[in-house]
Amino acid sequence: MKSVRNEKFYKFKILLIFSQIEIKYINRRKRVAKIILLANLLISIFGGTKMSTNVFGSFLRENRERAKVRLNELAKVLEISSVYLSDIELGRRNPPSDEKLALISEKLQITFEDLKEKSIQYRKKAEFDVSDSSSEKSQLALKMARVWKDISEEDAVKISKFLVDMKEG
Repeated sequence: MKSVRNEKFYKFKILLIFSQIEIKYINRRKRVAKIILLANLLISIFGGTKMSTNVFGSFLRENRERAKVRLNELAKVLEISSVYLSDIELGRRNPPSDEKLALISEKLQITFEDLKEKSIQYRKKAEFDVSDSSSEKSQLALKMARVWKDISEEDAVKISKFLVDMKEG
């Protein structure tokens, strides 16, 4: 037991030393990403669980920069502050609503589906808007939510195939 505790202590101490060295040489925007990359490198050497990265924010920033759209320009389109948008890109805030995702999709020329997928990956949850749905559709969404954790991978593949077939045919 003592050796496990010592190993964790040394991992943390090494991480702390490296992160302090790294922080001196990187700007504020890259600090979190560099620390996570460094932590993941150390964890891969010593073993353990990797830290999660900001899936949505980094995807948004990469595509915004690729499209040569300035942060304040996209923020204006979304009718939010550039500070708020920066916080989203840095993972300090959740991804925006579907309406704003649609605006981002249009402005950056990327698919809404890609943005939505990254948003779901970040939040680790999906939402159904049932406000304009029939009672049957609302009940279906509720039933899916109730059994979601009990659905096997095999069942998920079957359901996915059924939905694709239904949409195509």
